[in-house]
Amino acid sequence: KYLDYCEPKYTSGDANPLCIQDPKDVANSILKILNELNICENFILVSYDENGGYGNKDHVILHKAGRIIKNTLGNKVTFYEVTINRDSMNEWLSEAKNRLNKNELPQLSYWSEHFGLSELEIDLYYKLSKEELKIKRNALLRHKSQIKKELFPVSLAYGDFESTFGKEWLKSIK
Repeated sequence: KYLDYCEPKYTSGDANPLCIQDPKDVANSILKILNELNICENFILVSYDENGGYGNKDHVILHKAGRIIKNTLGNKVTFYEVTINRDSMNEWLSEAKNRLNKNELPQLSYWSEHFGLSELEIDLYYKLSKEELKIKRNALLRHKSQIKKELFPVSLAYGDFESTFGKEWLKSIK
């Protein structure tokens, strides 16, 4: 099942840009699909943190929709928000800016001022295996609307990519 939303650059057919949708409508669309699939309780839902990771407007809408779904379903769902470890990223950035070229660093002007969450706000992380990290890089390479192969993060050498994207950081929402 897919939602009838898309990225603004790729609006086609009846699809609507996600970033301009009412989060309540998005949440209701997701709840409808869960109901159709008979997924009513004892499942895990993952959304984005309040900053949409780095300020991505689509991610912020999904954060708000996720919170609506969590509030609707209560304890029937285990809910996590995926995030960026702000402390870890800032530590990497302060070191990397002295040795990497501009294309290998994030365009922070595009990011929200308070991207991700501080390490104290994060409840758990999952360390990706080398194979999972390869899959993640390939998935990012295919996300051509936002990521170009000659720019951050896919332009990074393996060690830097692993430092910045080798863990999935999660906050548990009760």
